[in-house]
Amino acid sequence: MCEACGKVAVLGTKYISDHMTCGCRHAGGRAQDLAGQRFGRLVALEQVHPAYWTKTKALWRCRCDCGTELNVCAASLTKDRTHSCGCLRGDIVRERRTLRLDGRTFALLKVIGRAPGPDGTFNGESFWRCVCACGRETVVRGRFLVNGSTRSCGCLHRKAVREEFARQEALRLEGGVS
Repeated sequence: MCEACGKVAVLGTKYISDHMTCGCRHAGGRAQDLAGQRFGRLVALEQVHPAYWTKTKALWRCRCDCGTELNVCAASLTKDRTHSCGCLRGDIVRERRTLRLDGRTFALLKVIGRAPGPDGTFNGESFWRCVCACGRETVVRGRFLVNGSTRSCGCLHRKAVREEFARQEALRLEGGVS
């Protein structure tokens, strides 16, 4: 029997001798009732006894929207760390693959279509053909366009290098150093 809440729990003998609780102690002596609550794609079904490795953390059996059942630490649910059984990651990758960027402009790059290849993807990432404002055509990862880390075909970098070189040369000539 749990010393903190009085709940009868079946636990391993090593766990009982070390801890004497069912895992509710971390919630002020009363286990937080998460039954029926939704956390992203997961719905908490019932509290299950904690495994030895979780020490005093309460575990909850959850069912994902995809039908998979799994045990999740209560803190992972309540602190918004776990949203699914893992199926969400696959859906995010598939969504990136189907992202439609045709005709959109990102900084100096205008997207003209998917890059050649099997449906414009490689290792789960989408690649897009773009035309830069300078007229040069380039291929860019979709996520780099969306997050702003690629803004041109490289012409912005080349321009910055030329300007820095000219500034350094002007300083050198101004100082009389040859």
